[in-house]
Amino acid sequence: MKILTRNKLLIFIASLYFIFCFLRLRHFNFNPTYFICAGKVFCDKKTTPQDLVIETEYGYDGQFYYRLSLNPFTSKLKEYGISIDAPAYRQQRIMYPLLVWMLSLFGRENLVAWVMILVNYFGIIFIIAVLFKLAEFFNFSYLELIAFGLYPGFLLTLSRNLTEIVAVGFGLTSLLYFLKNKKLLFCIFSIMAVLAKETSLFMFICILLVSLFYYKQKVNKIFFLLLPIIIYIIWQIFLYYTWKGSYTQHYFSFPFIQGKQNFGLPFSGLFSYIKSGFYEPVYYKKIAILIVTILNFILCISVLYNLGKFDNLYIKIIWIVYCLVLFFTTDKIWADIFNIFRTVPEFFLVSFIILASTRSKIRIFAYVISISLWLTIFIDRVTFI
Repeated sequence: MKILTRNKLLIFIASLYFIFCFLRLRHFNFNPTYFICAGKVFCDKKTTPQDLVIETEYGYDGQFYYRLSLNPFTSKLKEYGISIDAPAYRQQRIMYPLLVWMLSLFGRENLVAWVMILVNYFGIIFIIAVLFKLAEFFNFSYLELIAFGLYPGFLLTLSRNLTEIVAVGFGLTSLLYFLKNKKLLFCIFSIMAVLAKETSLFMFICILLVSLFYYKQKVNKIFFLLLPIIIYIIWQIFLYYTWKGSYTQHYFSFPFIQGKQNFGLPFSGLFSYIKSGFYEPVYYKKIAILIVTILNFILCISVLYNLGKFDNLYIKIIWIVYCLVLFFTTDKIWADIFNIFRTVPEFFLVSFIILASTRSKIRIFAYVISISLWLTIFIDRVTFI
């Protein structure tokens, strides 16, 4: 019965994302490069791969991952007619473009754009499959995974060819294998997670510190926990020296430092976001800002209230750290109405795990709000109004 329920749920969620992709592709005559969101400033139409849609001035981050998917180990600022704004910063998130490069037969131009979509689509299905295992571990209902599967950040990432789905997939998998004490698999997936997105590192630092200082485990027993951190540092050093001689002084810093503008004074980004709601001229966007703000407060307050009922210290500390990450983000992260969902997905998904495990009554309200926002983004991204 559980297997039947699980399979039906997986097919249901997969079908919704398939419909989403189909409707967006149909609107653009099934040209997959629309998902890339290329911009005129960084993409030269005369020399870019054929049929690349370039509609906006600056485009979005997906254009840089598209460029890296064509050649993930590039050391050139401009290639295939596409310039990278901050090459070391973008290339530190190499896992998504590397997967695309390999699956597109090593960067074949006629396949890359399609494979970018497929990797994220099947990445969502992979995440749901991992969450089934986490649901068993933390003893909550499969049906609650509808809220996990219809997480708003997945639509944002899928619609713009971004890295968060891959990072979350590998991050949750490594967490599952750590909880099951499967060290080799933890090492493999944790390394892939930190190479997908640098914010995944917070999870593994939390696990290391709790093991070292709370459980008093010896370093030689937990050396495997250091591996994703060591690999991340080596990758940072490699990128630093690869791009050290680039065109501007901006690139002389380590890649992770180049993202410092995303973090600032606590609550500065959130307060700026709330303030923007008062000046937003479009009514439904004004309401969306209010709902996103309410969801953040509900999750923070309800999880804090239920934290004492939750047994797993590792998950508790991970949630606290990502909660801090959320509140130290600046208005650069909160500039887009729904952007916070793709920037800090770990906060929201770990919040759902804690609320589901503790059977918190308010979790249903949080699920309803989250799914409503998912539907809002779905409609917004397929109607093009």
